[in-house]
Amino acid sequence: MLNDLRSFIATEGEVGWESSHVDVLSPYDPASVPRGTALPAAAEGFAALAAASDRFVRENLRVICRITRPAGEPAGKALGRACVMLHGLNERGWDKYRGWAKALADKARCAVILFPIAFHMERSPASWGNFGIMRGVSKDRLSRYPGLKQSSMANAAMSERLDEAPDRFFRSGLMAALDLGDLVAALRSFHE
Repeated sequence: MLNDLRSFIATEGEVGWESSHVDVLSPYDPASVPRGTALPAAAEGFAALAAASDRFVRENLRVICRITRPAGEPAGKALGRACVMLHGLNERGWDKYRGWAKALADKARCAVILFPIAFHMERSPASWGNFGIMRGVSKDRLSRYPGLKQSSMANAAMSERLDEAPDRFFRSGLMAALDLGDLVAALRSFHE
């Protein structure tokens, strides 16, 4: 990753690497739940959530970071500073962040790296962001939990996954923090 990152901060674009922190993810495996206690197979969308253990969600293991450079900086010129920009929960795309990243890069004269947290942005299966699929999950949640007054399609995947194994929230946050630590360590190594 380090060589890719070195050339990455000298140009605009994206760089990816494999997370080395899969071991911190929840060992819960939806496929291992006994058939009688499993979620209804007929419920639209559950196959998208129950496909595999978190440790095998391919999209989450590959981290893709995008970079924005200040206007007027020639390509190939290494910048002495970088800023890492994170996003909110349940975000599906970087569109609203690109303008902010550009403004920050231009004002601070630094590279801005857009960093996706675990199981968000392109670090989750596309089906989790598909409103048609998640509508089925949301409707099923309303029928399974009589006290539930509202279920959002945007939150259906996260809510269902946390119901199955609450430690997923902490563990995926830890993975994101460790991945971010790897990125910061790589950036700092350029100045040593």
